[in-house]
Amino acid sequence: MPNAPLTVPAAGARRLLLDLAGLATPPRRRQSADDLLALIERLGFVQIDTVNVVERAHHMILFARNQTYRPARLRRLAEDEGRLFEHWTHDAALVPTTFYPYWRHRFGCDEAALRQRFRDWHGAGFEGLRPGRAGHPGGSLGPRGRSRELRGLGLRRGA
Repeated sequence: MPNAPLTVPAAGARRLLLDLAGLATPPRRRQSADDLLALIERLGFVQIDTVNVVERAHHMILFARNQTYRPARLRRLAEDEGRLFEHWTHDAALVPTTFYPYWRHRFGCDEAALRQRFRDWHGAGFEGLRPGRAGHPGGSLGPRGRSRELRGLGLRRGA
């Protein structure tokens, strides 16, 4: 019967859920930057949260999945290596750069609304500002000539 419902035992469903959430691997397994990136790819993204009672919430999420996690690795993946980019999912999030082609369509769909929001916030006339100058919606240039907003994508101005 090709349309028969799939029955999954409760124990198997629990194992599957834990695995999909990245909680099934040994939490003390040594984690490299590539392992951290693979974990974030498996999760889809990690929400950036500035709540800081013990530690910022996104660091707690990643540490819960691997206790050898170090925040410096996440910073390097996003800021230095461009393997993660920051975007607004339902909240600020770090998304694997390999997922960028899937997000590109959403950027195009949201562009007009984001430009209007920026216009309402900044005032009319911002379109005449040149990239790389303060006040331009693309941001001012950060380290190595990349804008703060584009740093996570590994893109350079004019590319």
